[in-house]
Amino acid sequence: MNRLDLTNVVLKRLHITLLIVAVWAVMLPMGLVAWRYPLGGNGLLSILAGYAFILWYWPAGWLAILPSVLLAVDLTPWTGWLLCDEADMVLAITVAIGYSRLAWTPPIHRLTPVAAPLLLLFSAAFLVSLTRGLWPLPVPDFNALTDYTNSYNGLRIAKGTLWALLLLPLLRRTLAENHAQRYLLSGLLIALIGVSAVVFWERLTFTGLLDFSSDYRATGPFSAMHTGGAALDGSLALLTPFAILWLLQARQLNYAILAVIIVGLSVYAIMAIFSRGLYLGFGLSVAIISVSALPGRRDSRKPLWQSLLLLSLLCLTAGLLFQVFATGGYRTLAAILALLISALFVGSLSRALLPGGSYLAIGFVACLASQWLLWQWLAKGAYWAFGLAAMIWIAGILIFGSKHRPVGVILGMVGFAGMVVGTGLVAWHWGGKPALISTLPAMGLALGLVILNFRLRVWRWERSTVLGAGLAVMILGISIPVTGNYYMEQRFSQAEHDWETRLQHWRAVLFMMNADWATDLWGMGIGKFPATYFWRNPADEFPGNFQYETENNNTFLRISGARYPRGYGEPLRIGQRVAPRLYALYTLSLDARAPEKPAIVNIALCQKWLLYPFGCSGRSLKIENRDWQYFEITLNTLGFAGDVWGSRRTAQLILSNSTGGALLDVDNIQLNDPISGAELLANGNFSHSGDRWFFTSDRHHLPWHAKNLWLNILFDQGWIGVVLFGLLTLLGLARAFLEFEHRDNSLALALFASLSGFLTVGLFDSLLDVPRLTLMYYLLLFTTLLEPFPLVKTGQPVHAHRPTANHHVPSHSRVQVATWSRHS
Repeated sequence: MNRLDLTNVVLKRLHITLLIVAVWAVMLPMGLVAWRYPLGGNGLLSILAGYAFILWYWPAGWLAILPSVLLAVDLTPWTGWLLCDEADMVLAITVAIGYSRLAWTPPIHRLTPVAAPLLLLFSAAFLVSLTRGLWPLPVPDFNALTDYTNSYNGLRIAKGTLWALLLLPLLRRTLAENHAQRYLLSGLLIALIGVSAVVFWERLTFTGLLDFSSDYRATGPFSAMHTGGAALDGSLALLTPFAILWLLQARQLNYAILAVIIVGLSVYAIMAIFSRGLYLGFGLSVAIISVSALPGRRDSRKPLWQSLLLLSLLCLTAGLLFQVFATGGYRTLAAILALLISALFVGSLSRALLPGGSYLAIGFVACLASQWLLWQWLAKGAYWAFGLAAMIWIAGILIFGSKHRPVGVILGMVGFAGMVVGTGLVAWHWGGKPALISTLPAMGLALGLVILNFRLRVWRWERSTVLGAGLAVMILGISIPVTGNYYMEQRFSQAEHDWETRLQHWRAVLFMMNADWATDLWGMGIGKFPATYFWRNPADEFPGNFQYETENNNTFLRISGARYPRGYGEPLRIGQRVAPRLYALYTLSLDARAPEKPAIVNIALCQKWLLYPFGCSGRSLKIENRDWQYFEITLNTLGFAGDVWGSRRTAQLILSNSTGGALLDVDNIQLNDPISGAELLANGNFSHSGDRWFFTSDRHHLPWHAKNLWLNILFDQGWIGVVLFGLLTLLGLARAFLEFEHRDNSLALALFASLSGFLTVGLFDSLLDVPRLTLMYYLLLFTTLLEPFPLVKTGQPVHAHRPTANHHVPSHSRVQVATWSRHS
């Protein structure tokens, strides 16, 4: 080795060593942060130490763990910390351990020649905009962790992008490990399960799973939605395509069942939050995956017109099912969906397998006679009649896969005919003649599908047919009841008015920006939007604020009342999670004063997850004295709802100032159980500033968000940021699309659908002002910018068949049975 080579090696090692030292210099203070954390202590330190131990021996493990921590675990409503949270501690450990373990490992993946300089320019421009957002940087105080109008809000917004850039070197190295891509896919699926499960629990506990008539919109695990926004929408748009693709590719029955559960949960979550932008983004993702999976798209032996015919039939089916649900309700809709599935099987039968007419006639007569008896003798005979036919059809499916195939064919066809009759009976029983009339076209469609496939052979009864049809039935079965209810119809009818409101807000965002070249190029600065809106909004409204002030070494909470030109509006609320007993009385005491003019403090004890209160017990106190006064009131939980399936609604003590433009100071808040004397509140004297206290703007969300992803980037980072972000995004989308086209890489298809759905939701909300969501988006985007492109080998192509020179296409004279292998 010559002297030059030796020098290069030494410099490289020195560079890596200094990098590791710098990372650990940042990581070590995180230990102090974890100790100071409101929910910290030995328990949290043990969890973090365990995670560090896992990463040391399993460096790629962060790919499986981190997505869930980012998107499904959010303790901010319990801690009150906004600038730094538990996810930052996990990220610090990930970076520190990852750099220490992998810094000496050369990366297998590298950024493409175009992506590398683009990302460098984007990073430099981002730092310029961040500097503008932080300047002038005030001395850190109690409000740095909690106040969106503080300059430190720029760090809160920017940390998602900064963490993504720090994780990029780890991504380049860990994706090269064995099964690393599967770890990433597993992590995304686990995160989707977590997010969807929280939405499922929230609706079960607060509204009921099937109550789609109220205006309650779930927020899931995202504390960032305490001021509105679409963090939940964006996360579901990012994650769901991976579950759909996994379902369509499932080869083992247990995986298929698990995938069905995951997709069902996620589709329910998507539909139950009533977001029109998410519906559009989810529809686009499903369309991308569906078109990519069309058999005629790649198989020259399957004309493309057959695939287009299938899409047309799917659209027709959706329209007819909406009509069925409007008059026949849930039960008729379920019957029609089951009938359509049975039609796919019967239509797949080869004419060579059809039995003699006498056997079918005997079966038809026996089935119809049994249904008639059930209809006449039982109060709910219509459901029993349909259930009997469905059981006959299922028996036919099971027997069809055995050596007694002719018997299975007979039972399948008899069951199908009985299900046609049973569907009509269910419609008549539920909605009478109007329901039956509206159901007849859908019943005719089922019969038409059978006749159509007998003649044209558009599909076969195989695994891809079963999974694709199951996915369609799941989406339609969940989406139609949700979108067909009164509340959703009202939201769709208000679309034009809401669009005008959104346009007016976007004009206001542009109006509030400085009119100078620096702002045009670099933006107002990262995190400046809330403060700018407070002081410059053209409506001259003040949405309220709060500060933690110190006077004579005593810290207290100061709430500024919201001020609106019309004289009234949504107040800002400060709350803390508590755990009161049901149907009990509590004593609340506090000190309060009005330093400038009289103010009214509203105090309430409510059942509340994040935005919508239930069963509140409250009092309003008029505070007139400029000196501290002691107040004591009684609150109760008599209006609280009981447990639902063992699940209890979370509760909060909520404070607000309803006097516009007035200042209100509160301190020494106590909420006591008069029987046991137990104190329910933590940090009621604010000695730890905002620990455990968390603010919400339940209904008024415009002061906190630009409500458009691209406009948000323009406001924060200027035209340079918009152009560079757009180029990076377009490059990532193009690479994902071409990777799937040329190499049939299923991960590329999922990434393309995921990013496309996310960007569609971003047309109607900011999204990138949520750090956790920003980090997840950039990690997926960076994955598309790597070469060689990461590959997930599933053993099953997305589309049904891609024939090669030696590929044999099964004859239509036989029916391919849908089966799953026991081993991959």
